[in-house]
Amino acid sequence: MGTFDTYGSGLQIKAGACMMHHYKVGEDCDLEDGIYLDYGGAIVICEGKFIAEFPHIFTKYGNTINCSDIVDQYNPVAQVISNLKETK
Repeated sequence: MGTFDTYGSGLQIKAGACMMHHYKVGEDCDLEDGIYLDYGGAIVICEGKFIAEFPHIFTKYGNTINCSDIVDQYNPVAQVISNLKETK
């Protein structure tokens, strides 16, 4: 497993300095402001602080979005596995 930082209840984010730190809501971190997705949900960084964690994200219609599907779209290993499953 690669190096990561953990946020809140255990969301692993592999961006920034990745010092294997466990951040709690309200703590400063080195990530750029934005929303970061992990397989288990999303975190929000604003003004250099970890301000929120969400176990789910939703569409404008209230439907749950599967975070794993989004994360896997940008994970080269997951793409290779998916392609292998499709060729069987």
